[in-house]
Amino acid sequence: MAGESYGPVVPPSGATFIAGHTMRASQIERCRQNFVIAGKRRYIDLGGSDSIGTESTSYERAVQAPEVELCEEDFRGLTVDLVVWVRVASGGTVRMRLYNTDDSSPVAEMTSAVSNTTLTRYIVTVTLPSGTTHKWCQLEIKTSSADFPAYGFGRLRIRL
Repeated sequence: MAGESYGPVVPPSGATFIAGHTMRASQIERCRQNFVIAGKRRYIDLGGSDSIGTESTSYERAVQAPEVELCEEDFRGLTVDLVVWVRVASGGTVRMRLYNTDDSSPVAEMTSAVSNTTLTRYIVTVTLPSGTTHKWCQLEIKTSSADFPAYGFGRLRIRL
């Protein structure tokens, strides 16, 4: 069912739904799907910290980052974004990614390292693990040098 798109209920005729009109099976299914989507969480916290920095020059798990289970089927065509807030000590760079630990592959990654010394937000579109099998994923962070600690935290945003 991946790649499905959902829209508002379309009445049998006219621009508004009139009580008493019968609904087609496709309209009933569209209503059901809208209720399923409405029940989904809009954000999933991925952990991280603005006060505890990393000094690792290779990716490591972000502070207090939980492992989350993700698969394409759970979101049924909805757009999912990785939203991260990062900062680094003056002179360094920081980069974050959401990493699929089951398949050893990135799910979403900042396009380049940044050198912001104040907390700055970045948004990256997520490519969810395909199929119906859940994969364990975690937020990871790295800095350009152990002399410049990096800080960051993030969450997944589901666009409805």
